Amino acid sequence: PTTHPDRCEFAIVVEEAMQGNGLARALMHRLIAAARERGYRSMEGVILRDNPRMLKFCEAMGFAVEASPDDPAERIARRSLVD
Repeated sequence: PTTHPDRCEFAIVVEEAMQGNGLARALMHRLIAAARERGYRSMEGVILRDNPRMLKFCEAMGFAVEASPDDPAERIARRSLVD
């Protein structure tokens, strides 16, 4: 991802023992709210292609997922923060 003043990046890591209880969803909602409060217009993150659970999670959270132009092993998840 490239840096733009109206775009921010996200990263979420949840320990395997803590997965499946809604923690990642709660964290993502908080990240989105904080980014909006700070005036960002979009959010993006890099996800490994071989992490289908995270790719599916991002899509469920409203992110569009596409191939990375820089690395075939990565995907870029992007979401508008503007209503």
